[in-house]
Amino acid sequence: MAHEAGNGFIHLRVKSAYSLLEGAIKADKVGTMAASAKMPAVGVADRANLFGALEFSQACKDAGVQPLIDKYVKSGRVSYEFRNFVRDPFDLAASLVARCGGTSSFFGLTRGLYSDQRNWMAKIQAADPAVMQQVQALPPQQQFGELAKVAGFQDWAAMRGLPAEKSAACLANQSEVDRLVQMQNDAVSSYDIPGTPSFLLNGELVPIEPGSTPWQQLEAKIKSALGG
Repeated sequence: MAHEAGNGFIHLRVKSAYSLLEGAIKADKVGTMAASAKMPAVGVADRANLFGALEFSQACKDAGVQPLIDKYVKSGRVSYEFRNFVRDPFDLAASLVARCGGTSSFFGLTRGLYSDQRNWMAKIQAADPAVMQQVQALPPQQQFGELAKVAGFQDWAAMRGLPAEKSAACLANQSEVDRLVQMQNDAVSSYDIPGTPSFLLNGELVPIEPGSTPWQQLEAKIKSALGG
């Protein structure tokens, strides 16, 4: 981010260390670096995951840099709909747990999973390969419950008010598994979503074209949609 101070440049495609082989910056350092470069905002666009979202957002807040969601969503000018885009079995298991308590607890559990991501990822990485092979050999309706045990999702959720019996039922709910898979397929087939995070504005994927900064293009579309 070696940009001239105060030149108005806003970087919307930063890859953090959570984008393997693409980024090296820790998510919690992005906000500080943007503030040092006099950027009024900054966006992290990690590939295929949102693991760094919470620490990035908190770091930006601490550094005085407002993430884009604060400017438009929290002000009430733009509504926001979150859709899961699952990419692997552990992602699907985590999504099943987050959705298990319904709308009242979804965002709280989702934020908590992001916050504790390093802990449960460490458990996954430390899992015995023999155990993982056994899990993969199970029928599909049993796999997600066992994967959740490897990551510790059920115990984690129980500490946050979601009974283990309920999360076990959600992890074995084939219709909900099918729904999440279909959600991902629809995102790809209907909008050609390349990965996460991606954004739709009034039902259209926001494209970023060469010629001007991503922020100039994105904000112009938002202002146009708002009638400004």
